[in-house]
Amino acid sequence: MIQKLSYLLLSVFITVTASATEFTGKDAHKKFPGAERVLINEISNVPSFIVFPDHVQIDEEKVMHLLRDGLGMNAEDSWKLYKIQKDKIGFTHKRFNQYYNNIKVETGEYILHIKNGNVKHINGVFYDNLNINSSPSLSEASALQSALDHIGARTYKWENQIEEAYIKLFEDDMSATYYPKGELVIMAKDAVFKPEEREFRLCYKFDVYADMPMSRDYVYVDAHNGEIVYKQSRICHGNAVGTANTRYAGTQTINTDSLSPTSYRLRDYTKGAGVLTWDLNNGT
Repeated sequence: MIQKLSYLLLSVFITVTASATEFTGKDAHKKFPGAERVLINEISNVPSFIVFPDHVQIDEEKVMHLLRDGLGMNAEDSWKLYKIQKDKIGFTHKRFNQYYNNIKVETGEYILHIKNGNVKHINGVFYDNLNINSSPSLSEASALQSALDHIGARTYKWENQIEEAYIKLFEDDMSATYYPKGELVIMAKDAVFKPEEREFRLCYKFDVYADMPMSRDYVYVDAHNGEIVYKQSRICHGNAVGTANTRYAGTQTINTDSLSPTSYRLRDYTKGAGVLTWDLNNGT
């Protein structure tokens, strides 16, 4: 079944990895004041997971101040709150996106986990020592043309009047459209985030929805030279594994396309461009 995936971040967002280096006790305190445990993962030079002991009383304002020093933030770096969530065990989770010169850094995010007014732990990713020309040389229109040339579709959703009418109805907004709107962001080339390998670029980010052939991608275009920095598919394929009684080979395990908990069709997207089975009336 084809499903649209909505990403808060690129799929590369990782907060703690198996290869993280752990510091405890005094060593943790040296990495971040007041912490009893600190982890630093492979895609960041700074703490990605910070735990405070229960007896430490530290509020959000103080933590945000400590983060500037503890993460080595420069004058160009900042955080912007974008979501607050509350759970059933009394925690409030505040999510902050990383910004550089007021431009969002893709996958840069820190989450504060707060209970009874005190921050208990923090996790996320911060990209330090950015040095990027944040004034685009390329117009949004030129960048979009680079994105469309890269996708190379015959037609796009915004060129289809029925699809355009649908999104206006679905969004309950007569100005809604599939036509891509560029957003200036900072993104790592080819989504490579390891400190010794990464190369951050100022990009226009477009949501390009193609009609024929169908695809939907976030396309990141270098805002200075028009190069495609990264493309992230927003449409993924999933298969339901089942058993089938075949005419000549007995019972076999097969991949199918699940339409509902009780309805399946013979489509296997794990092989090449997909194996689709149709009846004589072109039905499934």
